[in-house]
Amino acid sequence: MFKYLNPKLDFFGLDISDTSLKLAKIKKEKEGFSLSAYGKKELTPGIIEKGKVKDEDLLASEIRKLAKRKKLENDYVATSLPEEKSFFQIIQIPKVKRSRLKKMIEYEAEDYIPLAVEDIYLDYEIISEKRDKMDILVTALPKKVVDPHVFAIKKAGLFPVVAEVESVSIVRALVKEKEEASPLLLIDIGETKTILIILSKNIIIFTSYILTSSLDFTEKIAEDNSIPLREAEKIKVEHGINSDERPDIRKTLEPLLEETAKTIKKHLAYYNSSHGFAIQGDNTEEIEKIILSGGGANLKGLVEFLADKLNVSVEKGDPFVNLTEESKNFFQGNSLSYGTAFGLALRNFDQGNTF
Repeated sequence: MFKYLNPKLDFFGLDISDTSLKLAKIKKEKEGFSLSAYGKKELTPGIIEKGKVKDEDLLASEIRKLAKRKKLENDYVATSLPEEKSFFQIIQIPKVKRSRLKKMIEYEAEDYIPLAVEDIYLDYEIISEKRDKMDILVTALPKKVVDPHVFAIKKAGLFPVVAEVESVSIVRALVKEKEEASPLLLIDIGETKTILIILSKNIIIFTSYILTSSLDFTEKIAEDNSIPLREAEKIKVEHGINSDERPDIRKTLEPLLEETAKTIKKHLAYYNSSHGFAIQGDNTEEIEKIILSGGGANLKGLVEFLADKLNVSVEKGDPFVNLTEESKNFFQGNSLSYGTAFGLALRNFDQGNTF
């Protein structure tokens, strides 16, 4: 969304969510891209709610503490923007000269985005081009959502140089470049929401989100067992949904999981019936593979549950697919929850991307 101030700036990735901050710094070495720093800080409830910053000063303070603790060598930041506040649309327009493209997109976007052009930040990418038509991927976010994120980073004494919606960062981290030509569905199960991302020919063609999340699973276990959230989280992580010792956990979570699977199935059916949303030159292959990411993807038994319900191949993603083996050894913790942070940091080496 925001362009680079200088193409040679060296920055780190900062994932800002409702519940936490995560950062990652990646450096380029002879053997590839290597993780050199990472960190996480929980946020006090209420600082951010449903992607909207409620307390700019407190957020700035928390960002400052995390950056100071990690002793980073630079102050430049690539940051995430909330998926649930974004508008993501593929539009088709008559082929025009590059000099007229921005004006044409702004004009066409008014038919798809329920906000005035002057109230949004708008970005775009050409994804296909024929003799007389162009398919354009358009992303927009309200300025009233974006600005508080940016101002908080500045108040923390840092310099935001680029910002992008979560789905773009997640794909950059989880999908190996030029290896996924066939359409696939990437599902990021975060603490407060689940993001659905459909790719075809390595291009994001659709995103959506559902409110069912990893935290919902924990809260449901806590409620049914009358125990604190911390204890419920421990039980969830230890047993999952296929444990012989705690078969009640599957029974507790099954309604949430069934509803999630039903929603995913609707998106799969929509894509498969619309032939890739009619992008020019797109193949008509159906989605036969799902990649899971986010902290909630580690729920034991989830891969098997979704594969059975959706009749599609399901696997957990590898956040280190674009990083060195040493990065995996260096990292300690739940790596699948760092997809957005890793993707933002990798943006350092993907400066041709318009997002």
